[in-house]
Parts: sequence; C-alpha cells; structure tokens
Amino acid sequence: MPCVDLFPILVLGFCLWLAPDEYVYVARRSSILVVDDDRDFLDALVASLEDEYQVTTACCGAEALSAVRASAPSLVILDIRLPDTSGIELLDKLKLHDPSLPVAMLTGYGADDLAALCVRHHADDYVKKDAGLEGITRAIERLLEVWPSAVESRLAERLLRKARNPQVHRAVRYMCDHCCGRTELADIAQEAGLSPKYFSTLFVKETGTSPTGFLVELRMERARELLRTTGMMVNNIAGQVGYGCPSHFRRVFRRTQGCTPTEWRVRTRKRRSRRRIRA
Repeated sequence: MPCVDLFPILVLGFCLWLAPDEYVYVARRSSILVVDDDRDFLDALVASLEDEYQVTTACCGAEALSAVRASAPSLVILDIRLPDTSGIELLDKLKLHDPSLPVAMLTGYGADDLAALCVRHHADDYVKKDAGLEGITRAIERLLEVWPSAVESRLAERLLRKARNPQVHRAVRYMCDHCCGRTELADIAQEAGLSPKYFSTLFVKETGTSPTGFLVELRMERARELLRTTGMMVNNIAGQVGYGCPSHFRRVFRRTQGCTPTEWRVRTRKRRSRRRIRA
C-alpha cells in the first residue's frame, strides 16, 4: 500500500476549522420552491432542475407558506390554481412576507387576462405549462441571473479587496445576500458580532464607505440590472430591491443616479439601439 503524506491535508483541515470565514466561502446553489398540486408535473420538473438547483416542492398554499418561512428560497414557481387557495392569493401573501422574493406564476390555462392579473399583483414572470420544461427553465434562469452572488458582485469584490477585518468580510457577504430584504444596521452588526455603533466605525475605517451607503449601492446596482434586462414596472422593481415604498425608491434612485428609473431605462435602451445601428 503506497505511503500518503497526510501532513498538508491535516494543516489545511486545521486552518478551515480554525477560521472558516477567513479561508473559504462556499458558493451555494440557488434554492427553488415549486408549488403545484400536479404530482407528475412536480416530479418531472424536479428531475430536470435538481442537478443545477436545490429544489423543494409544495402541493398547496399552506405547505408553500411554511416552506418559505422555514428556508427562504431564492425563487418560487407558483401554479395559479391550487386546492386550498388561488395562486394570486398566495402570491399576495408571499410578497407581503418578503417583497424581494422572486415569484414566477405558472399555469396550464393560457388566457391573456391571467398574465395581466399576475402583473398587477407583482408577479415577476408568467410562464405557461405548454412552454414545456425548457421554457420553464429559461424563465428560472432569467429571474435568477439578475441577482449576482456575493463573491461575483463588482461592489462586493471592491470592498473585500480593500477590507482586512474578517468581521467586515462577513458583513459584506451578509449584505450582498440580504440587501433586497428588510435589512437593518442592527442585523448587519449582529452578523459581524459587534455593536451597531462600533461596527459602523470599523466599516468606514476598513472600506471608506458607510454600511448604509454600501447597502444603497448594492440596491441601486440591482435596480439598474432589472431596469436594463427586464420589462418590470418600476413599482415592482422597488419591492424587488428592498424598498417597500416606491416613491422612496424613486427619490433614492434620482439622488444617486441623477435621473428617475424610467429616464434611466429609456436612455439605456436608446444607447443600445444606437450601438446596434453602428454595428
């Protein structure tokens, strides 16, 4: 039996055990909750998604609400018709629980007025079952690709390179993962294991910006991405990036970007059109 040098392995294992936040950041797969009472459809969709995503299922509204509260999925695929409630009613409850949670409505009933109804209730996408598994997969990719992960975010990378303190690193990653929810300074400081006042002072010293300033930057970055890549209404985008009040979102956007969200979208589309013409 060949002799194996275990010393490097033991050293690496000790380092990871000693300070995991300093040595490793494991990229988590996006988690998807699929809500549908058609068991055959659920099984087929789970089989097509489970290699890329963490997939859980629910067959009714009550199960879905419990699953969202327990595990905070990255995305919900929701059938518009359920045995114990309507998909629209459940959509309202999900958005009330977490306005930033992306929800794609799914139906085998292809009436156009259902699509308009979903949009009015702040659904993020609408997919017909007759689009097949491939169409549903494309919708999932489209919704998830606009939310960059913590280590991929340009803003996060900038701060992680600048900051030396591991508690600040943890805070940056936490803000990237939770910036589109109801994130408060106290929550971020608790994640770093510090008092809010000391944490704010340390964060400014390490990064040159305040925690709330960085949070706004993250939200504006994601708002711009949604304005550029989707046709979502501005009010819906406000909820998606952590603003319960659309008018407050518009004020912050104008203050930080120099124009309204609608003006930014129009200018971006005009620039893209000019580039296509030149090409």
